[in-house]
Amino acid sequence: MIVLLLILAIVATISLIVSSFGAINDVTPTEMESRGRWGVVSWQWQRTRRLDAHERRWQTALITAAKQPTRWPDLIAEIERLERSADVASDPAPPSTHDAAWVDARLTALEQHLDTLTGDNT
Repeated sequence: MIVLLLILAIVATISLIVSSFGAINDVTPTEMESRGRWGVVSWQWQRTRRLDAHERRWQTALITAAKQPTRWPDLIAEIERLERSADVASDPAPPSTHDAAWVDARLTALEQHLDTLTGDNT
């Protein structure tokens, strides 16, 4: 009986290890070359993994700000919140309507600031 329980425990352990490797492969770090640090700055159709909750939130914020003018101030507020948390000076006069170039410039400035803090110059 003990041998049977040992065999069952070994099989269960092996199956858990195999499934954990599958989960680890699904949760890879952000691919800097394809999508940028914020997940949706440079959208690519060839995806290797699903967006996590943070990236989905940014994707929704960027898309709705472009399509619904009432959501644009919310996106500006989110970007300003990120800038405050990173000690980056906010734009004193953000555009009143959607401006993708402005969003890209602000997020690029944030990334560059964070890269200088971490010493990552890739």
